[in-house]
Amino acid sequence: MRGSLNNVCCTKIIQAEFAKYFKLSENGLVVLTRKASEIKKDEYFQSDAIVGTYSFQNNNKVVIFARKLNMDTGRITRMVTREVNYSCSGRSVDGYTVK
Repeated sequence: MRGSLNNVCCTKIIQAEFAKYFKLSENGLVVLTRKASEIKKDEYFQSDAIVGTYSFQNNNKVVIFARKLNMDTGRITRMVTREVNYSCSGRSVDGYTVK
């Protein structure tokens, strides 16, 4: 996802570690803070962040969920979900479709 954003948007991508503010459980992604001031740091002066998760399903499917966050307000400005169905042969992916 990082490479695609860089190629399509021609934007410098910075990978920051925010794992301590999120918890991934069997019920999905849980935000442990809604206070933008706790996440907003001087070393990350970008106005937006992309947060993504994925889940492997039992039926050869991966569900990808991404959110675009405004780092000044902490608000979600965009959400996208995609399902990738794939087929494998041994350790190789033969093909895939995206919904």
